Amino acid sequence: MKNAAAILTKAWVTKTDKEATTEWAKWDKSRQKKWSDEYLKTSLEVWGMVADNATESATRITAIKNSMKLAVDGAEKILEASRKSGQPLGDAQRSWLDKAADTIEGSKAAVGAITEEFSRNSPFAGRLGYYDTPLEKGALTKAAVDKIKAARAKSIDIGDTYGKAGPLTLRMEEYRKRWTVLQAELQGLEKQRAGQAQEWAASLTKRIHAFVAGDVEWQADLQFALKKVTENIGYLTGHLDSTEPKNFGAALLKSLKVKVDAKAKAKSEKDAKTTQNFLVRLAGALKLSKGKLKTRVMEFKALSESIKGAGPHGEPFVKMLAPIGLKLAEHQKTVDGLVKDVDAAIQLAGK
Repeated sequence: MKNAAAILTKAWVTKTDKEATTEWAKWDKSRQKKWSDEYLKTSLEVWGMVADNATESATRITAIKNSMKLAVDGAEKILEASRKSGQPLGDAQRSWLDKAADTIEGSKAAVGAITEEFSRNSPFAGRLGYYDTPLEKGALTKAAVDKIKAARAKSIDIGDTYGKAGPLTLRMEEYRKRWTVLQAELQGLEKQRAGQAQEWAASLTKRIHAFVAGDVEWQADLQFALKKVTENIGYLTGHLDSTEPKNFGAALLKSLKVKVDAKAKAKSEKDAKTTQNFLVRLAGALKLSKGKLKTRVMEFKALSESIKGAGPHGEPFVKMLAPIGLKLAEHQKTVDGLVKDVDAAIQLAGK
């Protein structure tokens, strides 16, 4: 990564602040312009470097995320094959799972190393209004400072994709959760086949009770996320006949149609682009909701499959899980419908 921190240093800020305060006003117009131009050039160069670093970080972290997905998807296929065959895992399968485990378990440290490297190469002064003194003394114009802020904002926007609440981070968290679910079932199958039925049953019972106990909270969280999406769309497009996740699709498209038709009369291209960008962000939020749902469905499937090997002892658990399965199917239909409707809305808003 490029070392932007070596350019925009505390010493550089101290030096330029002093020049802006005690020297700048004494210089002729030509020298003043040269100083101001160089200050702006240096700042833009620094934030360009930081933006490049942010892009590099996002690319490298995306590669880790893709490796995690490959690990989880591969483990799921191995599990499916193990369920069907009823046979213990082979050496090749175990070897693959070991490598997959290294990928998942090493992901946090790998991402941490990248973000630490990014931070180390980013100027600390940039977190502050380092240009305030030159602006106050007239050595920088507001327009110049606005350019600096815009350049810095670009790097921040890129960094947001892998920040603590960024989509990359949240996707990786879901992969870790899915890995835990898959590992639990694989370990259960191994214990079952090794004759450790009592230990396996105790572990399965604990997992099922935890899953059932967490369902109320999970449903509330997902419902809140879906409702937030619909309410935000309603806020953007005007009143909707419905903000309920199940019924909002037709209302959304109808409202957007009115908005698009009115564009030629009163709405600008900028307004249409803002609408489309907003909807793209909502599509991203829905993607995260869909990922959380997939994790929940995977855990439900793992528990359901495990119960099949419990014989009559599994019947009480079947009754416990059945209503949750119906709810998950209902949520899946809702989320799939939302994704389809928002995709259509994005296309409509771009017309």
